[in-house]
Amino acid sequence: MPGGKKFKAVQTGGPSGGVIPADLLDTPIDYESLTQVGSMMGSGGLIVMDETDCMVDIAKFYLEFSQDESCGKCTPCSGH
Repeated sequence: MPGGKKFKAVQTGGPSGGVIPADLLDTPIDYESLTQVGSMMGSGGLIVMDETDCMVDIAKFYLEFSQDESCGKCTPCSGH
């Protein structure tokens, strides 16, 4: 990690993906392994987070992003 910071988690698959914590860092990046830990590759992106990243802020960002990008037809996105 840059600056000697401690690894916290990696977010996979974009807004609908999942967050893999440090204790699962050695999880292989394949469909079956990611599914077993509650994640997926989705868009294929990885965002690596360190000890300074706030998980509440991360969750809030992805919820807001998903709402903004939603067509609004299903309950989770429409706010009903």
